[in-house]
Amino acid sequence: MKYCIILAIFLFNVVVSISQTNYPSSLGVELGLKTAVSVVQTPIGRQNALAIASLPDIGLLGYYPISEVSELGVNIRLKLNNYSYGMKDYGTGQVYKQSMSYISFNPGLYFSGFLFGFSFGFPISADYDGNSIEVGKINNLYDFNFGYSYDIFNDETARLSISLVGSYMLNPIIDNFTQNDPFKTIIPQVENYEINNSHNPRSAGVSLNISYQYLFIDK
Repeated sequence: MKYCIILAIFLFNVVVSISQTNYPSSLGVELGLKTAVSVVQTPIGRQNALAIASLPDIGLLGYYPISEVSELGVNIRLKLNNYSYGMKDYGTGQVYKQSMSYISFNPGLYFSGFLFGFSFGFPISADYDGNSIEVGKINNLYDFNFGYSYDIFNDETARLSISLVGSYMLNPIIDNFTQNDPFKTIIPQVENYEINNSHNPRSAGVSLNISYQYLFIDK
């Protein structure tokens, strides 16, 4: 009986902590920097390496509440979404970086600071170590993302927040990797170990973001 009472008190405190006035609709800007690595097995002679995106992510951020008694709502982002990943030549130790930029649309849920979302984007530029790659050789972006947002400051007019967000690509980066592998001339395949589409990179990343949103309605 004692433990039941303790559990009831704990659950009551949890409910009270999340049962609060929701944020009103808002619109603002977000800036972030991402680091990422390919999570796909490399061909023999290569090794995945971590890389920081060549450009910061920047875009618009909107929020629409869907509950009156808890911090539950829909986040919408429209942004320049940048990914980079490293590829190491196992023989020489040299690390090369491929970078891609996408215009992406990211709907998601916000619940008491927790973020869950999905991104769709189309590529607008790509390069490896400063050498341009044809955009047509880069697939569209589909990724799942999740994280946590913390308000540095909020009042009746605005919110200033930081967030840490993880992302995982759901599809490979390169279209027809066997033919369009950007590293095939600088890290060629090892004899008797053929490079194929199963080696097509797919990135997982973490981004640190800061956002400022103007609140349309008083809390």
